[in-house]
Amino acid sequence: MHLDDYAIGIGNRQTGKQVPAVTERYVRNTVYWTDLNESYISLGGHQLSVDRTAHAAVELAEVVERVRDSYQRLAMERWVAASNELTTRKVIRPRLTLTSREGTTSFRVESSTHRRGTSIEG
Repeated sequence: MHLDDYAIGIGNRQTGKQVPAVTERYVRNTVYWTDLNESYISLGGHQLSVDRTAHAAVELAEVVERVRDSYQRLAMERWVAASNELTTRKVIRPRLTLTSREGTTSFRVESSTHRRGTSIEG
Protein backbone atom coordinates (compact mmCIF):
# COMPACT_ATOMS: atom_id res chain seq x y z
CA MET A 1 0.00 0.00 0.00
CA HIS A 2 1.32 3.44 -0.86
CA LEU A 3 0.17 5.60 2.02
CA ASP A 4 1.89 8.67 0.56
CA ASP A 5 -0.44 8.56 -2.47
CA TYR A 6 -3.52 8.38 -0.24
CA ALA A 7 -2.18 11.26 1.87
CA ILE A 8 -2.27 13.63 -1.09
CA GLY A 9 -5.43 12.29 -2.72
CA ILE A 10 -3.98 10.20 -5.56
CA GLY A 11 -4.51 6.70 -4.16
CA ASN A 12 -5.99 3.89 -6.27
CA ARG A 13 -9.44 4.10 -4.68
CA GLN A 14 -9.48 7.88 -4.75
CA THR A 15 -8.72 7.93 -8.47
CA GLY A 16 -11.08 5.06 -9.36
CA LYS A 17 -8.34 2.53 -10.27
CA GLN A 18 -9.49 0.13 -7.53
CA VAL A 19 -12.92 -0.65 -6.09
CA PRO A 20 -13.63 -1.07 -2.37
CA ALA A 21 -13.01 -4.53 -0.90
CA VAL A 22 -16.66 -4.96 0.17
CA THR A 23 -18.97 -4.78 -2.83
CA GLU A 24 -22.15 -6.22 -1.26
CA ARG A 25 -25.08 -3.83 -1.21
CA TYR A 26 -26.62 -5.05 2.07
CA VAL A 27 -23.84 -6.09 4.38
CA ARG A 28 -24.54 -8.02 7.57
CA ASN A 29 -22.42 -6.85 10.48
CA THR A 30 -21.64 -8.11 13.96
CA VAL A 31 -19.66 -6.58 16.80
CA TYR A 32 -18.11 -8.85 19.43
CA TRP A 33 -15.25 -8.97 21.88
CA THR A 34 -13.12 -11.65 23.44
CA ASP A 35 -12.12 -12.42 27.03
CA LEU A 36 -8.76 -10.77 26.24
CA ASN A 37 -10.45 -7.37 25.75
CA GLU A 38 -10.07 -7.55 21.99
CA SER A 39 -12.91 -6.04 19.98
CA TYR A 40 -13.86 -7.22 16.51
CA ILE A 41 -16.29 -6.17 13.84
CA SER A 42 -17.52 -8.74 11.36
CA LEU A 43 -18.44 -7.02 8.11
CA GLY A 44 -19.18 -8.60 4.76
CA GLY A 45 -17.76 -11.95 5.85
CA HIS A 46 -14.50 -10.39 7.01
CA GLN A 47 -13.31 -9.76 10.55
CA LEU A 48 -11.77 -6.49 11.56
CA SER A 49 -9.79 -5.96 14.75
CA VAL A 50 -10.76 -2.60 16.25
CA ASP A 51 -7.39 -2.24 18.01
CA ARG A 52 -5.34 -3.02 14.90
CA THR A 53 -7.54 -0.73 12.84
CA ALA A 54 -7.09 2.10 15.33
CA HIS A 55 -3.30 1.62 15.27
CA ALA A 56 -3.32 1.58 11.46
CA ALA A 57 -5.38 4.79 11.43
CA VAL A 58 -2.85 6.48 13.73
CA GLU A 59 0.00 5.27 11.51
CA LEU A 60 -1.78 6.59 8.42
CA ALA A 61 -2.35 9.94 10.12
CA GLU A 62 1.38 10.15 10.91
CA VAL A 63 2.26 9.40 7.28
CA VAL A 64 -0.26 11.98 6.07
CA GLU A 65 1.26 14.57 8.37
CA ARG A 66 4.83 13.78 7.23
CA VAL A 67 3.85 13.97 3.56
CA ARG A 68 1.89 17.19 4.09
CA ASP A 69 4.81 18.69 5.98
CA SER A 70 7.32 17.74 3.25
CA TYR A 71 5.09 19.19 0.50
CA GLN A 72 4.58 22.36 2.53
CA ARG A 73 8.34 22.67 3.16
CA LEU A 74 9.07 22.14 -0.56
CA ALA A 75 6.48 24.75 -1.54
CA MET A 76 7.98 27.23 0.93
CA GLU A 77 11.51 26.60 -0.37
CA ARG A 78 10.33 27.19 -3.93
CA TRP A 79 8.50 30.36 -2.88
CA VAL A 80 11.58 31.71 -1.05
CA ALA A 81 13.82 30.92 -4.04
CA ALA A 82 11.43 32.63 -6.47
CA SER A 83 11.05 35.60 -4.14
CA ASN A 84 14.82 35.96 -3.76
CA GLU A 85 15.27 35.75 -7.51
CA LEU A 86 12.69 38.46 -8.09
CA THR A 87 14.16 40.81 -5.48
CA THR A 88 17.82 40.36 -6.44
CA ARG A 89 17.52 40.14 -10.20
CA LYS A 90 18.61 43.17 -12.16
CA VAL A 91 16.55 44.40 -15.04
CA ILE A 92 18.04 43.16 -18.28
CA ARG A 93 18.06 45.76 -21.00
CA PRO A 94 19.64 44.13 -24.02
CA ARG A 95 20.84 46.22 -26.90
CA LEU A 96 20.54 44.80 -30.41
CA THR A 97 22.79 45.97 -33.21
CA LEU A 98 22.26 44.85 -36.80
CA THR A 99 25.04 45.27 -39.32
CA SER A 100 24.73 44.68 -43.04
CA ARG A 101 27.85 44.22 -45.23
CA GLU A 102 28.03 42.96 -48.75
CA GLY A 103 24.59 41.30 -48.66
CA THR A 104 25.17 39.63 -45.27
CA THR A 105 23.37 40.78 -42.14
CA SER A 106 24.92 40.11 -38.75
CA PHE A 107 23.67 40.91 -35.30
CA ARG A 108 25.10 41.64 -31.87
CA VAL A 109 23.13 41.51 -28.62
CA GLU A 110 24.70 43.15 -25.59
CA SER A 111 23.53 42.91 -22.01
CA SER A 112 24.74 45.00 -19.13
CA THR A 113 23.76 42.62 -16.31
CA HIS A 114 27.43 41.89 -15.53
CA ARG A 115 30.26 44.34 -15.01
CA ARG A 116 31.97 43.46 -18.24
CA GLY A 117 28.76 42.88 -20.15
CA THR A 118 27.83 39.92 -22.28
CA SER A 119 27.52 39.83 -25.99
CA ILE A 120 26.23 37.34 -28.50
CA GLU A 121 27.11 37.63 -32.15
CA GLY A 122 25.82 35.85 -35.17
